[in-house]
Amino acid sequence: LTVLALNVDGKTLEYTDEDGIVTSIDLETVIDNFETLTTIVDNGNGTFTYTDEDNVTTTIDISNLETLTVLALNVDGKTLEYTDEDGVVTSIDLETVIDNFETLTTIVDNGNGTFTYTDEDNVTTTIDISNLETLTALALNVDGKTLEYTDEDGVVTSIDLETVIDTFETLTTIVDNGNGTFTYT
Repeated sequence: LTVLALNVDGKTLEYTDEDGIVTSIDLETVIDNFETLTTIVDNGNGTFTYTDEDNVTTTIDISNLETLTVLALNVDGKTLEYTDEDGVVTSIDLETVIDNFETLTTIVDNGNGTFTYTDEDNVTTTIDISNLETLTALALNVDGKTLEYTDEDGVVTSIDLETVIDTFETLTTIVDNGNGTFTYT
């Protein structure tokens, strides 16, 4: 039976062997023995100095890798101007780009419950929605007390508003007793 546990200080491992003998292992010392220190410093001139764990320095020159290019929308709002590393300007006409990728589709209401859809390849499809249309109506009857619901088949259902109101209405009263008190029911 042996135990290996992290000490409450969080920096020491405690190993207890079969005989109950405790050996402490200082984790800071272990880490220091295996830790390597390296640095990289930007010299501000397109070079970096790298120092490895053996204190050997290497200069890395990236100045010749740097490129300066610009991509900007021209003031006409229709042309991109690309300027490369050598200052050569290339214009990209956005209208031409859009025209090359634009698709034209149309949908027309034929006025008879159908629509004609024409896709980008000029293929037409007729869409019939006449059988999907439902015509219902809900109107207050001229008596002012009845709602008339007419369904898709023309069947009329009357809804008596007095009955609806009576079902949900509550009756409360307040009576002046004439002696400075009121009775509320």
